[in-house]
Amino acid sequence: MGKIKRAFSSLLLIAVFIALMAGCENQEKAIVERNKAIVHRAYKEAINAHNVDILEEMLADDYVRHSQSSPPKLQEIRSKEIFLNFVQQHFVAFPDWNEEVNFIIAEGDKVAFSTTGTGTHRGKMGEFAPTGKRVKLEHLAVHRIDENGKIAETWVSWDNVAFLTQLGIFPPPGEGSE
Repeated sequence: MGKIKRAFSSLLLIAVFIALMAGCENQEKAIVERNKAIVHRAYKEAINAHNVDILEEMLADDYVRHSQSSPPKLQEIRSKEIFLNFVQQHFVAFPDWNEEVNFIIAEGDKVAFSTTGTGTHRGKMGEFAPTGKRVKLEHLAVHRIDENGKIAETWVSWDNVAFLTQLGIFPPPGEGSE
């Protein structure tokens, strides 16, 4: 009888362990799916709707954005307010700006994704006057989502030479000074 009791106890312990592991895996999957949904919402409801208020509520108070594609003073933005101002200025420069999410890959608190942005340069962008030219820009980015479901940090990159060439600010390849 003792052997049966020990065997039953061992099986029960194994079953509890498996159930706990399955629960952890389900929780991790739920977090990953939540994080992917946050990225989709950010583009659908904030970026494409040009709704900075929704974007503000989606960002952590200590939000940080990293981008070597930006001018030096904007390569690292360590302020939610400064970033929101940057986004508002972008919407003024490109009032028809829209981004399509091409793919999303998520693991843990990180969400990597690609977008294709399009818009017409109708307002001042930094030191550049409006060109009236339409651009198409591919972005690669990673968001870190915090435990509260807020976007806490972003790393983003794009081909700035291609972007400025489309605007007519840089000459097309092969047409530079000789």
